[in-house]
Amino acid sequence: MVSAGGTRRRAAQALTDFFRRSDMCLHRSADLPPESAAPGQLALKPLSAALQLDASTLPAAARSGSRRRKLWELNHRNHCPVIGSCLPMAELRRLARRAGLNARTTSDYSLHVYAVGQAQERGEFAELMQRELERRYATAVTRFASAHDAATLLARWRETAAAGDVAGALWAALTHPACDETSDKEIYGDIHMLSHQVGAGHRADLKRLAELEAELARSAGEARRDRERAQRRQSELELQLRVRDAQLAEARCTASEHEAVRRRLEAQDDALQRARGVETEWRRRAEAAERKLEAQRGERVGLQRRIEALDSELGELRGELQAAERALAELLAPPTAGGALAACGTLADCSACPGGATADLSGRCLLCVGGRESLVGHYRGLVEGLGGRFLHHDGGIEDNPKQLEATLASADAVVCQAGCVSHAAYWKLKEYCKRTNKPCIYLKRSGVTSFARGVELLARGAAGDAAGGEEGAPLQ
Repeated sequence: MVSAGGTRRRAAQALTDFFRRSDMCLHRSADLPPESAAPGQLALKPLSAALQLDASTLPAAARSGSRRRKLWELNHRNHCPVIGSCLPMAELRRLARRAGLNARTTSDYSLHVYAVGQAQERGEFAELMQRELERRYATAVTRFASAHDAATLLARWRETAAAGDVAGALWAALTHPACDETSDKEIYGDIHMLSHQVGAGHRADLKRLAELEAELARSAGEARRDRERAQRRQSELELQLRVRDAQLAEARCTASEHEAVRRRLEAQDDALQRARGVETEWRRRAEAAERKLEAQRGERVGLQRRIEALDSELGELRGELQAAERALAELLAPPTAGGALAACGTLADCSACPGGATADLSGRCLLCVGGRESLVGHYRGLVEGLGGRFLHHDGGIEDNPKQLEATLASADAVVCQAGCVSHAAYWKLKEYCKRTNKPCIYLKRSGVTSFARGVELLARGAAGDAAGGEEGAPLQ
């Protein structure tokens, strides 16, 4: 993990050389689908794009630090670890099917590479991935929201990743407004080194497994030899016992011989007891060896399971690294003009909006509280196109909440984008409209179509039911 400027520069150069070599290897892969794939099939872009580390080519919104980044606004080198770590393959396939792609027979790697390529530009697949990432890691994003500078953000990233929540921390940190180019490189470096650490642990476990298998083989051999020796000795002793029994029978023929035989048998019995003691010791050792062998088998099974888990994790991280060389410094192009307004698509002709042909504000002043900053111009055009005057307050996000009441006093009616205002501004607006009986419409969504419906209701006088900001459910 780098901590000084010179070390970071050397690490960046090493990463560039590594990914350049990996790029040549990936170009030789024979199982990737061609770019000329049939419609509905996944077509992968070649990985020969130049890798750069120039932050000047980032989109203006991504450099400004004024808001969280979208998936397509991230540095392209981060798309591979984000998609590989934050979106399970089953979920990625589901999103691909929703985007109209035939991903049923596509390999995991090919689908991953395709998704990484699609993440460079805003499109249907990229937006589906963006929404799923926002939904899946909303808690992590909230936890990171209080980080107001790059140093705090980087510290929180490492603290959360060390606790095990790598996926949520990665998405929340890379899309955070405070994530500058230096923090971006640090986080990418951490993910890169994590793959090396997992690989090192995997090799150590393999070495330990080999040692245990060798020790297990030695113990099994020793136990087998001990059993064979014990069996041979037992056979010998049984033979000796039979011989002694025969000798004892013969000795009984005469009294003199009987005494001699008795003494010999006593001596032989002593020897037999000693032999049985030796046999007992051998059996004890054999049983101990069996128990040791069984314990080592259990340890081997546990290590094998750990190796399988590490193999799986290592495979995922290798997949991320193999794809990351395509975009170490390739930055996203800014979104096309009007791309955020695809939900309406008829702003040039307000008559095409719901009620636009007949609704008339007749010079009344309409205040919009909240809403997306990028759509304010379209809100204004819609209101003025209906013969009204337009005012806007962002609901306490950047505008002073104390100015809200003065702005409310200047308006004849209010449209509140309920999901885009602070709690303080929401309650102040609600109390004011109730107290002054001022018409107010509450909208759940900030799109132009939803805004147009609210304006139509106000223009037609249907907001009378919502006077005081109390009655009437917010519009969808």
